[in-house]
Amino acid sequence: MIDFTEYTVNTGTDELGLRVHHSRCIRFIGIELPYYQRITELHWGASVVERAYDRILALDSATHGAANLMLRSYLRVIGVDRLREILAAGGAAEKALLKMFAMIRHMPTNEGVTLIDKNDQFQTYNWTFAGVYDAIQAFAEQIAGATGIPLVRLLGQSPKGFSTGEADLRNYYDTIATQQDDDLRPAFERLLPILARSLWGRPLPDGWNFEFRSLWQPSETDKGTIATQDTQNVAGAVGAGLVTEAQALSELRDRSRLTGRWATITDEDIARAKSAETAPPPPELGEERTGPSAQAEGGQA
Repeated sequence: MIDFTEYTVNTGTDELGLRVHHSRCIRFIGIELPYYQRITELHWGASVVERAYDRILALDSATHGAANLMLRSYLRVIGVDRLREILAAGGAAEKALLKMFAMIRHMPTNEGVTLIDKNDQFQTYNWTFAGVYDAIQAFAEQIAGATGIPLVRLLGQSPKGFSTGEADLRNYYDTIATQQDDDLRPAFERLLPILARSLWGRPLPDGWNFEFRSLWQPSETDKGTIATQDTQNVAGAVGAGLVTEAQALSELRDRSRLTGRWATITDEDIARAKSAETAPPPPELGEERTGPSAQAEGGQA
């Protein structure tokens, strides 16, 4: 009877394999398969390499074929009169034939002169390479489609036409971000509490969270624009009384991880802002002060 609550790990040394309970495993199945094929594969997915392997072989074969075609792009064919009889006779006749072709190989000059017998025929064959690049490019695009990686990232190929490749990279990075949230986040949410108890002997605090680093790196101009917008938004929130100055400083420092601006805000700056918020306001002019501080000042007077 098959126990579906355990996994069997083939170690290569134990014939029975290592049995691991499903609660001790984090399952990454690979690429999702159709329902019936998934049943055939025991509910495992397809390999990332398997999906692109045949496309890689096709591109490699096309590249080698194009290189061989270029080596044979210019052929010279000489039709020798009574060649079969010369080869059949051998001896002096065959040596004379070989001597003739040795002379032909050495005779051509910059003018391209070829010396042959008047009864022989000489022809050249040229090939055009129109469409070869398009065919190789099509195989490369198939690899990009199979892996989900744009050509500008996969092969370092410069974009053509009016495209800068930025849209392709953004779509690719958005796809990676989606895969991180769908596949990696559940695994990390399960592993990190266990690691916290193992390292520090206590659970993670309530409300803990984590974010994946963005793959897209903004330029200095983009960073300056984002920092300006963030500063204006935070200043407007402080002016409207929606947040305190301490919260505003904390928010600006948090955004500095992306923009590099306001990174010099320290914990002491935020603490001083909080102290200023909790301190009593100064008395207005003509207002009588009460309390221990007022009595102390009156006794000194």
